[in-house]
Amino acid sequence: MNRPASPDPVVIIGAGLTGVSCALGLLEARIPVILLDDREYAGGQLSEIPSKIINFAGSHYRDGKEASFRLLEALNLAAQDAKRDEITLEYRRGVKVKKISLRQENENRFELQTASTLVSCQTLVVATGYRENRLELEHGAEYLHYHGGLENKENSEQTAVVIGGGDSAFLHTLDIADLCSKVYIVARSEKLKARPDLVERISKRANVEILKGLVPESVKMSAAGQLLVTFSNKDGASEKVHLHADRIFAKVGYKPNTEILQGLVDISPDGHVMVEPDFCLRQKGKRIENFYAGGDIVSGELARMAISVGHGMSIASAIIRKRFGFEY
Repeated sequence: MNRPASPDPVVIIGAGLTGVSCALGLLEARIPVILLDDREYAGGQLSEIPSKIINFAGSHYRDGKEASFRLLEALNLAAQDAKRDEITLEYRRGVKVKKISLRQENENRFELQTASTLVSCQTLVVATGYRENRLELEHGAEYLHYHGGLENKENSEQTAVVIGGGDSAFLHTLDIADLCSKVYIVARSEKLKARPDLVERISKRANVEILKGLVPESVKMSAAGQLLVTFSNKDGASEKVHLHADRIFAKVGYKPNTEILQGLVDISPDGHVMVEPDFCLRQKGKRIENFYAGGDIVSGELARMAISVGHGMSIASAIIRKRFGFEY
């Protein structure tokens, strides 16, 4: 079906899987898009996944960097098609949205304040994703690594400490275990949050030791260049636990990037946004027309690539139905 172009661009904040998928769906329907992202590359946290990605139907990636590259490829191809069809696609990198204002006159209008300009639109999609939780230590927080692998891969005598008891900590350990003589997984809770299959796989690694009920306190660098991380017992025992390591990774979960939505929409106690079935946002339980959110920032969803893509396409579908008045 040949549909006329819709003149008013949809603004999307976030060039991760949800944002890019939404943009692709809208461009297919000849709806112009302005895509904003505070990073210089597409994919968001996707590029920081060090392991193989095998749970995304239709594709198999060596790691998150390859997946991010393919995502950018798709966006570039869409940009070429949009230009040929005289449809606007603006992808603005390194642009951080500082504030969103909602003006409710005859119809909703949104204003986005960035460092250098004011962006106005009638339809807004927020897909700002997750970021890593950061550990606060008495000393030595600068020695913690939140992503990446090991240096000097040819040296298999390294010792690593991975702080965290969830899937991310166990998956990261599996990625680096072959490069180390010893890996410690240190969890705050006595009950691990990681999937049982990951715990089972780790338990078969002779060079991996799991320690539970320990809280990281500080990290110091020795004169020999090795790190010493100190843990206290969560049960209140006075005895400290000290571990030597060449590298320390912190994998202590993620939090949604919803700060710019605080006070504007309904947000759950854990920081996720609350949405209608069509991903429309709410304010005091009442939907805000033409204001959508999807991906990791939405409450109650499992953080998986396929889910983020599905959110983006579902939001695009909702916008298309609204603009053209038919089922899509």
